[in-house]
Amino acid sequence: TVYEVASFLALHPVDRMKVVPVTHAIVLVSFPLIAYIFNIVHLVLNTTSNLYLLQYAIGFVCGSGYMYVLRTWTRDRILIQSRLSEFDVYDCICFREADRPVVYGNIATLMKASRAVHTH
Repeated sequence: TVYEVASFLALHPVDRMKVVPVTHAIVLVSFPLIAYIFNIVHLVLNTTSNLYLLQYAIGFVCGSGYMYVLRTWTRDRILIQSRLSEFDVYDCICFREADRPVVYGNIATLMKASRAVHTH
């Protein structure tokens, strides 16, 4: 939420924030399953035929897919860091607009309590 992001950024530099998109968890869970299936197909093809070219093609496709995912993750991470470095609480959207003053008040209280801003 806006409050958590603002609170973290008020107390820590942007590069300390770790954000993991939900799609990463799905891929991390499904990748071992895909690797397992690939190994079974590889074993079956090795014991039943000499289709080495097919094995290499399947390995190339799986490896290329994995590399694509890694490139996408890197781009996502760079984009997220860029957005966080330009974070402005006033540009955020509140689910309930009536909560905006409460969120601003809580952020201000945190900033004052952590002595990130001077109060008079």
